[in-house]
Amino acid sequence: MIALAAILPATLARAQSPDFRRGLSAFNRAEYSTAFGQWEPEARAGGADAQSGVGFLYYKGLGVGQDYARAFDWYMRAARQGQPEAQMFLGALYLFGDGVARDLVKAYAWCEIAQSRGANGGLGCRDEAQRQMSEAQIAMAIEMVSGWYREGPRPETH
Repeated sequence: MIALAAILPATLARAQSPDFRRGLSAFNRAEYSTAFGQWEPEARAGGADAQSGVGFLYYKGLGVGQDYARAFDWYMRAARQGQPEAQMFLGALYLFGDGVARDLVKAYAWCEIAQSRGANGGLGCRDEAQRQMSEAQIAMAIEMVSGWYREGPRPETH
């Protein structure tokens, strides 16, 4: 299984926004409501790192009620902007069927995109999906990934 909870603080530390950094500091102090308060306005304004952070808070129920559907929504917004950790977590949601119908093809595709963009955990997520897939499903996922790189996210990746 993927150690999802350990990924966010280490991989999002590169964010540039001062509000995001304040939220990350609060997150690291386990002040999750404060982190949400810092990230949520920036997420609504379109900040991909903040969207991913808000998604994580909803996914884990930290400072907010756990809500996989809201986590999925925030991760999708960030993933479509190319935020690698959101792409990996989105793949994990599809892999486990949390907040969305379980879909191994989409799990593989999002995790492959994430790992190719440097997200820690993307490779493990992709490999876990692959272990459960048929050759035909793998081929579909590879085509989905190729489409992402040709055209950007398409409707079939969400």
